[in-house]
Amino acid sequence: MNYEELVTTAADIGYLLVVNGAEIYRVEESLQRIFRAYGVETGEVFAIPTFLNVSVDTPDGRPVTRIRRVPSRTMNLDRVEQANDLCRRICRDKPDFRYIRREIARIDVREGFPFSAQVAAYALVGFFFTLFYGGNLADAAVALVGGAGVRLVLRFMERGRVNQFFTYVAASFTAAAIALVAAHWFIQLNYDKIIIGALMNLVPGIAITNFMRDIIAGDLIAGLLRLTESLLIAAAIAIGAIWPRTRLVMWIYAAAIMISRVAVLAHHPSDVIAGALVALVGTHLLRRWFAARGLVFRASDLGAKPAPSLGRVTAALRQAMSPRPGHPSASSPN
Repeated sequence: MNYEELVTTAADIGYLLVVNGAEIYRVEESLQRIFRAYGVETGEVFAIPTFLNVSVDTPDGRPVTRIRRVPSRTMNLDRVEQANDLCRRICRDKPDFRYIRREIARIDVREGFPFSAQVAAYALVGFFFTLFYGGNLADAAVALVGGAGVRLVLRFMERGRVNQFFTYVAASFTAAAIALVAAHWFIQLNYDKIIIGALMNLVPGIAITNFMRDIIAGDLIAGLLRLTESLLIAAAIAIGAIWPRTRLVMWIYAAAIMISRVAVLAHHPSDVIAGALVALVGTHLLRRWFAARGLVFRASDLGAKPAPSLGRVTAALRQAMSPRPGHPSASSPN
């Protein structure tokens, strides 16, 4: 028995499961079954959503260990199912390790649904959830566009390897912006129901289910980590949808990020200061571009100065986010 190959192959299968969103108990149980299939009773597996440790003891007492760090994860149940099927075949047939590595490589590059189908699915989720929450067909039509916009933003942010928190903030902000812009032109729209319908694409339902299953199965650390991840995603969705009302939280968060990057010597102070200035200027220019076209902001509220005062900006944001008289959302608490 080549214990080095066994542990390496098992670690690769475990990594494939974790990185594609499998439950922690499934990862640990699958690897333990593989060890027993090859006659190894001393295998140990420790997995959490960001870390995997696989170890066995050889007959002469020498430990063989492999560690895998999981920097990012996705939710691909097709790959999880394929990996589960591979584990079952390994336990049944005990194939050669080279065959197993070929299968792992095949599953790892397995394509999911075409991007166009994903955009259509996100759009339909927004459409039907808007109807489910009491919206009319006009609301659902706007949510159709909002759902598609959410998927496009997610794709753009994924390609740039942007932090998951900010990815969800941007996607949520896009859905809310589409709803508010549409409601600006068509006063009969219920923008609250449009936003809720489009944002259902981002709700971490599987993550919430998995953290409960992990805790019930006794994997407390993994369950708490998934719970924290779910809460952060929910916070990102809320921040993106009600951005102006959470600006203080985001200012504190941005300042903490700036300080941390300097503290860990990842950037010079001049880097973060320059980045903050670029972001501030870009935000002001984008806001004025919206105001010039009557979208969300109004030019009369912002004033004629290139850089309006804090009072004008605060008043414009408050007026843009508050329900207008005669709007359905203003007359109904729902």
